[in-house]
Amino acid sequence: MNVTKHTSLKVAFLLAVVGAISWSVTGVDAASADNHAGAKAGKVSLDVIHGKQLPAVEAAVQKAIGHIEAGRSQAALAELKRVKIALASVHKALGQHVQPKFANTLCPIMGAPINPEKVAANLVREYNGQKVAFCCAGCPAAWDQLSATDKAAKLKKAGAQTQQNHSQHQH
Repeated sequence: MNVTKHTSLKVAFLLAVVGAISWSVTGVDAASADNHAGAKAGKVSLDVIHGKQLPAVEAAVQKAIGHIEAGRSQAALAELKRVKIALASVHKALGQHVQPKFANTLCPIMGAPINPEKVAANLVREYNGQKVAFCCAGCPAAWDQLSATDKAAKLKKAGAQTQQNHSQHQH
């Protein structure tokens, strides 16, 4: 009984996640989002996410619920694993349409990771139309002292480190 309740809670959570994703995706016009993001080749359209990927996730969750109700926990777990894989795909596809809050995920001065949710206004500078975030109070002052060429090089280096970190996490 505890296993069934635990699994039911997981399913309820997943339904809530799918619902939230569905709500946020349906509130976006796919054509304008693609145009705004630059319509890069290889992007999965929001129509595909909304029309195919999310319904597949919802169907797998419904199957898992049916398996739980019938007492088939192994079959339910198999469906939940499919849901997990599908949600990872949806997450990746949605990420292609989301503009980052900052131009960098590493501090261009110290190289420390940037948590976009914890960057205070005094740790941000505008540079070439982009917002650049810094890890601590000393870094924006150091940035302000750099030449435009040095700023470009620092930001490029932080970008190269960011790309390297992303490729390491994907493997």
